[in-house]
Amino acid sequence: MEQKIKSIMAEVLEMSADQIGESTAMDNTDSWDSLKHMEMVMALEESFQVELPADEMMEMISFNDIKRILRDKGVQC
Repeated sequence: MEQKIKSIMAEVLEMSADQIGESTAMDNTDSWDSLKHMEMVMALEESFQVELPADEMMEMISFNDIKRILRDKGVQC
């Protein structure tokens, strides 16, 4: 799951998957703006076959938050 998330984030944020890790967050990643955030959420929903309500979308502000929320949705690690 982690590699798949990194791959999606890397593609949307236009960066290398190697640059994405535990500390990657919206507030410390220049390319992660509100538009890219929505693109990433849609890509995650499609890739993991989950539906994310607005409150969960807004909570997904870091790599760790994304992992936690997807795990809570039943996505296997």
